[in-house]
Amino acid sequence: MEEVQKIVSQLRRDYVHGSSWYFEKIANLIAGITKGDLKLLVGSIGSIRPGMASISNIEFVLRTTRIDSDDDLRGIGKSMLDYKNRATERLISEVRKVKIKSAMSISYSSAVRAFIEGTELEELVLLESRPGNEYKVAKKDYGAICNVTVIPDSAAYAYANSVDAVVMGFDGLYSNGYLVNKIGSVPLCLSAREAGIGVYAVGESFKASRDPVGRLKEGKIGRKAPSKIPIFDQVRLSLIDRLITDTGTFSRPNREVVRSIHEFFVEGVSI
Repeated sequence: MEEVQKIVSQLRRDYVHGSSWYFEKIANLIAGITKGDLKLLVGSIGSIRPGMASISNIEFVLRTTRIDSDDDLRGIGKSMLDYKNRATERLISEVRKVKIKSAMSISYSSAVRAFIEGTELEELVLLESRPGNEYKVAKKDYGAICNVTVIPDSAAYAYANSVDAVVMGFDGLYSNGYLVNKIGSVPLCLSAREAGIGVYAVGESFKASRDPVGRLKEGKIGRKAPSKIPIFDQVRLSLIDRLITDTGTFSRPNREVVRSIHEFFVEGVSI
């Protein structure tokens, strides 16, 4: 029980990693705990990072699957980890179909890294992604694959004409017609539309939810008089030109597409 509390606390304090990282961390936790820890985990999981559908999907599986023993619980964790590995492989195969040389992005995402690698992207313009400054981790990781230029968030429109497309990951894909991603994603999409370039959203199927967007995590800025600010944007699917997932690529995705992707996930992790 102490181990569950410790890991949940660590996950709550993290503001850099994306939805895939959380999915893997929690799946690994499930594979290593006992049935006696299950109630605590299910009761805590929803508050770790509101807005991340990968986490709410794990909660959904735990609540809807019959678990009679420690072995059942370990089986669920292993099934999720296997699913994630297969989803990553399928996603890389899908992004290889995209033929562009330059892009603009925001925040840090393992799915975007897969996109950069799979498309053999040459140039990436990366927003600072405040608050949080995820560009520090993203530049180091992405920079091992392509040339990365970091710009202020406010300069997105000024640079939009210099790239082939905008590419971004997402923390949640929701059935009411929105995806959730780092604050600043909506202005980035609008800049792309004004510049006449496409917006590609890239991510795995375990981030698709059958539910509408719920409460989203907030952050604080300032030390003397801290203020709460949102750290996620709700991006209308109508702003997405191409949704690239391990289940396929969808032009102008809609709510029905999101539901079908979620169903694919549920069937894929069934015990």
